[in-house]
Amino acid sequence: VAAAFADHNHIPTIATMLWNSAERRQAYSRSSTSESIPKLTATVAVTTLLVVSVILFGSNSDRTATYNMSSRQHQGPAFTLLVRLKFTSSAHLSTFLNDIKPLCDYIAKNEPTTIAYEVLQSDRDPLLVTLIERYVEKEEAYLNIHKSSEAFLNFRPKLKAMQDAGYVEVEGQSYLDSGVGFGDRVGS
Repeated sequence: VAAAFADHNHIPTIATMLWNSAERRQAYSRSSTSESIPKLTATVAVTTLLVVSVILFGSNSDRTATYNMSSRQHQGPAFTLLVRLKFTSSAHLSTFLNDIKPLCDYIAKNEPTTIAYEVLQSDRDPLLVTLIERYVEKEEAYLNIHKSSEAFLNFRPKLKAMQDAGYVEVEGQSYLDSGVGFGDRVGS
C-alpha cells in the first residue's frame, strides 16, 4: 500500500480498498451498529488524512517536498530548524513545556506544511531540550504560515521573556535537506 501511495494515480483505488475493508469489518462485527459506526468513521478519517497528505506533500522518493497551497505549487528541499534550549532550573523547563504545548497542538491541527515539530529532552542533562522543526520549505511554510500564526505569536514573547530573564539560553541552526539518508520510517 505504501508504494502505491507514492503514485498519485492509485489514490482512488487505495481509498476504495480501505473503504471496502472498513465496510467488511463493520459487516462482520459482532458488536451493535452504534459501536461499529465510530470504528468506520475512524477508518474513513485515517484514509482521508492519508490521501490528503499524499496530495499535499507528494511522495518521499525524490527527497524534495511538493505541496499545493492556494493554487500555487512549491517544490524544493525541506527546511529544518534545530533549536537547543538550556534551562537554569526544572521549574523554568516545566514552564516552557506548558507554554509550548498549545503551540504544538495548534501546529499539529492547523499547519499541514509543518512536517514535524517536536520537543526532545536530553537523556543525559535534564535541563537540556532540543526543538526539531521541519517544514516542507522555508518561505511559505515557515516564514509566512508558521511564524505568523496566532499560536506562535502568543508563544514567542513567553520564550523571549525567559531568555531576557536569564532562565534559558537558546541557540539554533537551520538546514536544508541534502537528499542523503531519511528522516523516519513512518509510512514506509
